[in-house]
Amino acid sequence: MHSHYRDLFQFKGSILSSVFVPTMLTGVWAALWIILMRVVNFNSFAIPGTLITLLNVVLGLLLVFRNNTAYDRYWEGRRLWSTMQKDVRSLSRLIWAHCKAPTKSETVLKKAIMQLIYAFTLSVKHSLRNCQGFEPADLQAAVSHIPGILATSDFDSTPVHAPSKILLYISAYVGNCRETDKCDAMVQTNCLGAINSLTDVVSSLERIRSSPIPKAYSVHMKQILLLYLLALPFQLAKDLIWATIPVVMFTTFALLGIEFISAEIENPFGQDANDLPVTLFCESMRTELVHMMTQPDILNPSKWVMDMGTPIKGSPKVHRRAGDNLVVDIPECEEDEETKREAGEVVISVPL
Repeated sequence: MHSHYRDLFQFKGSILSSVFVPTMLTGVWAALWIILMRVVNFNSFAIPGTLITLLNVVLGLLLVFRNNTAYDRYWEGRRLWSTMQKDVRSLSRLIWAHCKAPTKSETVLKKAIMQLIYAFTLSVKHSLRNCQGFEPADLQAAVSHIPGILATSDFDSTPVHAPSKILLYISAYVGNCRETDKCDAMVQTNCLGAINSLTDVVSSLERIRSSPIPKAYSVHMKQILLLYLLALPFQLAKDLIWATIPVVMFTTFALLGIEFISAEIENPFGQDANDLPVTLFCESMRTELVHMMTQPDILNPSKWVMDMGTPIKGSPKVHRRAGDNLVVDIPECEEDEETKREAGEVVISVPL
């Protein structure tokens, strides 16, 4: 409950700094016309209040469409990052646990591929932020252990698409493991399926980044919004007089706030306060990969210590069916005196 009250006074992540200057300017504009209309008795530009109703409908529809479109892009970006996390987890698990590395050099190579999986997440982040190739320093450090991966083409000076190149190396490793019988066909199929899914995710993320709201639509809505706010004092001054100033300022804050929020979240991969925490996602995947690599690459279940001789205490057993209910028998709990109860019949009243 307290967090809701704290949000009322939250400045970090809000759009107050963005709308402050326009709000003050519209307040000054409203004050100027109030002075002209009330002090100088300049009433020639008074506009009937019915115009507000007509413009409210049009402007409301435009802002709702703008906000919904921007949030759809934001939510789709988050969904795609979640899909990428799933595929990274699946691919790293399959490579680490099911691709054999009998020699020390092959173990080192497998660790290098695990490092490449983390480098892939970095490359996607930088690609979505318009950093092409392997220019970022952290990405170069993450792939520097692979000879030749930073080399550029002699025939084309265009920066290489880093995510695709990294996936090419990972795919080649999986293919080599299959050719040398270090993994079976099912593991190869699942690995290639995860790699294909990662390719689809990258393409979809780049589609969101490179397909903003059409410029004509965005400009037209801003122009209508500006004209509405500038015309508002002419419609309110006759009835509200000096109260027109705070009303116009509040209206500016509300309407421009929606526009600024929509403009900020329609590309959710940047570094604004309300963008997706892409860097945190990458670090979370790096932590998972490091933790996985601290485990043995080949797990041997025969070395696990399990004692299943003692049955689980307190396990309910189905005794009989009574109509649409189950009658279960709960055994005694012998080890916890506080929860000890007499064995009896309990009816679970849920439909089957």
